[in-house]
Amino acid sequence: MYADYLKPLIAWLKDMTQGEKLMLIATLAFGLVGAYGTYLFYQPSRGWFIGSAAATGIELLYIGAAGVAVKHPGQRWLAYVLIAIGALGSAYFGVMVSLKEALPATFDAQAGAAVRWPTFDEWAVRGTPALIEGIVPAAAALLLSVFLHSTVSHRLIDADDAEKAVQARRDMKPFGCPFCQFSTDTPAKLWGHYGRCPDATADGRSADDKRSIVQVAVQEGKERLIKG
Repeated sequence: MYADYLKPLIAWLKDMTQGEKLMLIATLAFGLVGAYGTYLFYQPSRGWFIGSAAATGIELLYIGAAGVAVKHPGQRWLAYVLIAIGALGSAYFGVMVSLKEALPATFDAQAGAAVRWPTFDEWAVRGTPALIEGIVPAAAALLLSVFLHSTVSHRLIDADDAEKAVQARRDMKPFGCPFCQFSTDTPAKLWGHYGRCPDATADGRSADDKRSIVQVAVQEGKERLIKG
């Protein structure tokens, strides 16, 4: 039972405790909250299909634009405009839905009837929570998506820089022959040279000893390749 059920569950829980994965789930969850608010805003007057399309589109707009802003600096100004449109739209729709539920006397007035503005107490008790309810999910999803995109982008940049550094050290030919002045960029080429090296052939030590010396040279070259 442990191997079949508990062990995979424990492994899954350990995997999910990594911060970035939890933040990704939080981003999707807050995005769904904002999407539902957009759906409720459009659905009564436009129907479920348009409501669903608006909810999907506006959430993907600002979450996706956050990735564009991080990964494509040249298009950052346009991405920021899209982020602002999407995030403000999501927050607005969520706030309006919440206010309509919290203050029905104001937002459900019949056509032609005078609008009754809420009192200060009504704003404080009902309106403020409605504002927070609409704004927080959109703001949280936006900031989380920007953070995650930025983290991934920086990680890719770091990996690319590390690869360039390794290539630069490889160009310096870190694998040197221990018997002569020859140096090269890969262990295979060093071993190939060893078989043809006249100084290695003239060396009086045994073949096993000479191969051990070359292996040490290969290991040292790998360390120089990695550490510089």
